[in-house]
Amino acid sequence: MDLEDLAAFAEVADAGGLTPAGRRLGLSKSILSRRLARLEDSLGITLFVRTTRGVLLTEEGANFKAYADRIIAEMAAARDAMTAKDEPRGTLRIAAPLSFGQSHLAPLLAELGIRHPKLRIHAFYSDRLIDLVGERFDVGVRIGAMPDSTLLATRIAPIRSGVVASPAYVEAYGAPEGLDDIGRHVALVHADHPWRFLNGTDVVTLRPQGHFMADNSQALLTAALAGLGIAMLPSFLIGPGLLSGDLVPLLEHYPCPEAGLYLVRPPMAGAMPSKVKVLADLLQERLGRDVEWDACQKHLKSKKTRRSARAIAAAAPLDMSGTDA
Repeated sequence: MDLEDLAAFAEVADAGGLTPAGRRLGLSKSILSRRLARLEDSLGITLFVRTTRGVLLTEEGANFKAYADRIIAEMAAARDAMTAKDEPRGTLRIAAPLSFGQSHLAPLLAELGIRHPKLRIHAFYSDRLIDLVGERFDVGVRIGAMPDSTLLATRIAPIRSGVVASPAYVEAYGAPEGLDDIGRHVALVHADHPWRFLNGTDVVTLRPQGHFMADNSQALLTAALAGLGIAMLPSFLIGPGLLSGDLVPLLEHYPCPEAGLYLVRPPMAGAMPSKVKVLADLLQERLGRDVEWDACQKHLKSKKTRRSARAIAAAAPLDMSGTDA
């Protein structure tokens, strides 16, 4: 049994067809077909049923897939362990959310490629929750609170969010003063993502009836900048707009609970593979301390402090008017 045949089988199973698997592997359909036929002959079973839309695993093929994935992962770990002192090499498959991936991860992956030219980097950007094990990813970048999971997670940086709108929207419709006011505004909402606020020590969860809904945060940002409504978005997206004045913060007395930026990987015995470790080290180096997108938080705090100081100074003569000389 050839390891290349196993890899071809696993890739075709994950991709659902020879053509998409061939694009991923850089191989022709004829080569993949020969490798699959050779594997089926060596096992004495039929792994796939061919359909007009692609291929489907047979029951025996589905059972064998779990073993194949383990063999491939263990061989990759063994190869990595033997070359741990050398330059990281092989293919690093990364899954990342669309908005964050394109705006902030892509430049870091380019830097990673320059640092480690023997490493092939395959990045996939999507806002759907990707099955790292089933789709054979080495690592994923995820944002939010990590639920209980068998995945191994490393926290890279905090992620903060806030409610914003354009100055034009606020001028036309006003700003919500409290959480009860949200229902009277045009809400720009992410599909299936509730709005969560801290009210003292309590977490308040709201589900605004969105007049505008999208499954991508960048689309919501575009709508907010255009003056369509109010949106709850992460600071890595709204930071530039807040600093430039194209967005204004709302409901500052009701902050959003802090989330996290995580690097997650499938469970595997032994140390972190070197190709994953170099990515983790780069993310920690670039994002693990004060991240540039949270400069807006410091900016807003300083503006708020200045506004408070001006208000105190303006009120001082009135406060002293009733005192004895």
